[in-house]
Amino acid sequence: MAASRQPQHVSFVLVAEFDIDKGAVIAQQYPRPTGTDEQLLAESMLPDGVHLLAQDWTIFLLNQSEENSIVPSSEDGADVEAGKLMYVLSLVRTKRDDNVRRGAVVKALAICTCLPYFQIFKPVLLIALDEYYKNPTQACVKDIFDTLNSLDLSMVPALTRNEKLVMRLSDRTDVFAEKFSRRASREMPGDMLSISESTPGLTSKPNGSLEMINQPLSRSKSATSLKHHKRTASEASGEQPSELSHNSSGSMAIGGDEMPQENSHDPRIASNASLDALRSKEELTLSDLSHLSKRRHHHRDTHFYETTIKYANIPLPIKVPVSAFAEEVGDFSLTELIKCFSSTPTTITGPFHPHLHTNGRETHPIILIFNAIITQKRVIFIGHGKPASAVGNCVLAACALASGSGCYLRGFVERAFPYINLSTKGVLDPFASTGYIAGVTNPIFEQLPVWDVLCNIVSNTITVHRDIATAAPALPLFPAPPTLNAASNRADGSAGREDEFGRSPTPSTGHSQPAKPDYLVRQDCYDALFMEEVQASIVNHVGERRVTRKTH
Repeated sequence: MAASRQPQHVSFVLVAEFDIDKGAVIAQQYPRPTGTDEQLLAESMLPDGVHLLAQDWTIFLLNQSEENSIVPSSEDGADVEAGKLMYVLSLVRTKRDDNVRRGAVVKALAICTCLPYFQIFKPVLLIALDEYYKNPTQACVKDIFDTLNSLDLSMVPALTRNEKLVMRLSDRTDVFAEKFSRRASREMPGDMLSISESTPGLTSKPNGSLEMINQPLSRSKSATSLKHHKRTASEASGEQPSELSHNSSGSMAIGGDEMPQENSHDPRIASNASLDALRSKEELTLSDLSHLSKRRHHHRDTHFYETTIKYANIPLPIKVPVSAFAEEVGDFSLTELIKCFSSTPTTITGPFHPHLHTNGRETHPIILIFNAIITQKRVIFIGHGKPASAVGNCVLAACALASGSGCYLRGFVERAFPYINLSTKGVLDPFASTGYIAGVTNPIFEQLPVWDVLCNIVSNTITVHRDIATAAPALPLFPAPPTLNAASNRADGSAGREDEFGRSPTPSTGHSQPAKPDYLVRQDCYDALFMEEVQASIVNHVGERRVTRKTH
């Protein structure tokens, strides 16, 4: 019977290089070729203008469509065989070298993983790429692959959706600490573990401290335990025996005064006295151990699972987010996206559209982006001269924004392309009808018919395409209620009201001219009030966690 396969965090490790004669090429694929177009992989790993940057990160996805799917193999794990969405994190670095043509060497190292929190591998990639520059062989790539898959994540608590929501809405660092009980028992100090094993009724609590459970003890067993604790404490501290001791007759002596002789032969009194003394001594010991446990565990935040991974003889810290949802991909910053289109005046150009301008000309740019994504428009973030990581952050943050940080809606990550260029823009074609969210750095995309809403993160402008097709409004599920505003009744008795897009009806005249919709601007619009609250939080520096919490 074949041995069970261990789960692999990383399915592939890729290396791309820039060849002055061939351009971007794939140099290494481990443990096997992915089956995806190598030119597509290489162009995605080496972004435009990389020769002007010392370092950059690119993110792209595989298994979104037939154009970028991985060919499964019998040697692959279940995730690859099932065609599960895979995230590719690529680190590209340019090293100046006057001894080579063009005076620089450009290499990129990427990993393919099914984990949406792939940012935990960034510290390893930073060191691994340096190692590959020194030793550009397949053995080095294999070592990277084996190191990443040696990471033990079996102790990461599995929270339900409701538990994740509770944790995200709490600022306490010990919420659901009991979920880490197995880890606390594994990392219990040696002295605490030996005492807990040797002492009857002494057990470990989920937070790593020790607890005494009341158990009936015999007279001989309690006396033996008492002597053991007394001798251990005295030898460790170098002090003389305490006032708590036994006399030669086996009865208790407290404070130098022996117990009355008439009661020393009563087994019930002797057993109770021994048990009380033992409990007082163990309470003192447990108090010291509790302080030791708190010193070891007080700094841990249960919002993250903390561990380490060793690469190149360097222990690297790993922090796995416990309450993250599937739509939260990477270490994006929602604050940066909001500040980009809120802190400075943002110009919105183009025609008004009922799906986008829900508050007329006063529609906030972030609300317009949100409306464009949920109504399946083709949204592109463009940043000429910016690193690919900047536009990628906007794409991933926009997906989290539209999904309510993954709490309510799904399906946006499958249509997300954090970075594409002219060579890889063909991957957008299958999503032309369903919309997508993409990031580019080449300004030529402004002239291509591949977008409905163009968000420029350099000039802080949003352009709505003039040829956006307006979808027909959905049929109402329930009849419209009658208006309650008597002042709006017309002279003929019919009630005038706004339509579903907030437009006022145009009075009929004798001239036949096309009616222009009047998009009402409301100062008390919920979207405007919401954005005011979010911007106030950012100004007060409340942190990324609390800003993200407001989108729930």
